[in-house]
Amino acid sequence: MARNRHNRKYLKLASWLKSHGYYVKREESLAHSYRFNGRHFDVGGYSSWYIMGKNIRGCFCTPNNSSYRCLNGYIALEHKDAFDKWSRCPTYLRVSTIDYGVLEKQLRIVGSQEGFEASNSFEGEDVFIDEYYEDQHDSEKEAL
Repeated sequence: MARNRHNRKYLKLASWLKSHGYYVKREESLAHSYRFNGRHFDVGGYSSWYIMGKNIRGCFCTPNNSSYRCLNGYIALEHKDAFDKWSRCPTYLRVSTIDYGVLEKQLRIVGSQEGFEASNSFEGEDVFIDEYYEDQHDSEKEAL
């Protein structure tokens, strides 16, 4: 039941994006296991949603232990012409606590010419929201 409740947030986010004119494609990664250097690893299955449209390239994944950490429970957004790799997107928002007003504003900014220039120059700290970095930074402080 918890998994279904959890997935509803992701399905709601995908529906919201579609209703606002974005193309959203869902992909499923199946659970599997593998051996590496004599060790056994189990990888759980997860869902990924890829977002395109209005000069945006984005992605988000259900919590898992095998996708990019920055997509694990976060939505990453980048201007389509500035995209390099998922770990270098300027905007990351937590899916679990997403504010759709903030998301709408970030989509507008990231997809704009200003968003492209700020992202391409890595000088958008005052323009973009990066909750992934904040969360990682907070957990490092707690470890000290």
